[in-house]
Amino acid sequence: MIHNAFIKSIIFVFIAFPALFFPNNSRAYFMPVEQLVKMMAANFSGHNTLIITQSIRLADQDGQEDTASLEERVWLKAPCFFRSEIIRQIEGGIFSTYWMRTRQITTDRGFRRLLMPGHGNTIMTLLIQTGINIESVGFTRLNGVVAYRIGDKSPESPKLLIGKKTFLPLLFRYRMAVDQAKRMVTIRFHDYRKLGKGWYPFLISYTSGQDIGRRYSIIDLQINVPIEYPLLEIPVETALPYQSIEKEPAPPEDERLRDIIRMLKEKYR
Repeated sequence: MIHNAFIKSIIFVFIAFPALFFPNNSRAYFMPVEQLVKMMAANFSGHNTLIITQSIRLADQDGQEDTASLEERVWLKAPCFFRSEIIRQIEGGIFSTYWMRTRQITTDRGFRRLLMPGHGNTIMTLLIQTGINIESVGFTRLNGVVAYRIGDKSPESPKLLIGKKTFLPLLFRYRMAVDQAKRMVTIRFHDYRKLGKGWYPFLISYTSGQDIGRRYSIIDLQINVPIEYPLLEIPVETALPYQSIEKEPAPPEDERLRDIIRMLKEKYR
């Protein structure tokens, strides 16, 4: 009788408080991805139009930032439209050579969609398009800041990191499939400032494999002013489809509990 009562007590503890014994696998502490994305999007819900004047600096593979730069004006309109124009070019440095050779800064502007008003389904679609495993959610740290992670744990896996306290995007990473190198694109969002009822990053860093990196620094930003120019839809670069490189999934919670119950019964038989 005593043994049976003891076993029942142990079983109750495992069933009622599984997170005490399986903290790494329990999802009790993780916000559902749909709710997480919705709260992130709320930070930008008041920005129906944006007119951004920004400087763009290039950095070589050693991280040395060019002293020369371009100034660009970008028009953005919800939910996903844009226009851009180079308004000033400073001669000299690697930027001048790069600009003269390519005549473009980048065609990859999909990350701008994260910073525009939109409902959860719009952002969820963007994450899937960029190869992020939306079924994998957890916590991580980025430079000491606790963040939600949407995507697999591996450093090389596509992912979106969202600040735990602020619900602002901190890092967006995905692997391009448009070239043979299958470059990993990493975008970091810095220096968030209050803008109307929301927030916006005044510094964005963009790196793609071993290519020259870019740093976008906002000089001037206007919100909710009319845009009279024709706009294009912000393209989303093709990304590699999601392929999990995580370890084999742990057995379901119920199966683990059955194993524990079986073990306890054998031990106290």
